[in-house]
Amino acid sequence: MLGAAASLACTGGCESPERDENRAHPTPEKAKAPTAVPPATVPPATVTNKPTPRPTVNPPPAPEGTIALKAAQWIYVQTCERAAACPALLQPVGEQHCRQLSHGGRDNWRLPSRREAEAFAGITHLRAAEGYHWTRTPYDEDIEQVWIVDPAGAQPTTLPRTRKPLTVRCVSEV
Repeated sequence: MLGAAASLACTGGCESPERDENRAHPTPEKAKAPTAVPPATVPPATVTNKPTPRPTVNPPPAPEGTIALKAAQWIYVQTCERAAACPALLQPVGEQHCRQLSHGGRDNWRLPSRREAEAFAGITHLRAAEGYHWTRTPYDEDIEQVWIVDPAGAQPTTLPRTRKPLTVRCVSEV
């Protein structure tokens, strides 16, 4: 009985030649998908043939008291001169210190990642480069600890965020 009902449902012209022809060869109106918003047109007077700007290899000049460094991307690193000293703080206070830092006309300072801090090694213009520096990179096995890095070459390790004050050297993305 189900088969009869199914065949009755199609007796109203489901297999008509006109419908088959429309499905195989749709008219342009039926083939076009409706668009909610017509595409924008640009008047010919506004079209220019300017070349696309190429990305630069080097960042803009570093603000005073910073050095441009290529880590994962270009960043500015505090040199820790008097104008922007690098204090010894607990890591949470150091994060806050960097977020509130306004130096060299920039307000987007933060603690470096582990990779960025490891890239400090060998930079000759950094003051207070010896000793461990806080990073923002948590230790995977215990998020209460973060990686600390000594740019002078000691092995990176982890430390609880509130264990003891270490150097806070802020970075800013270019």
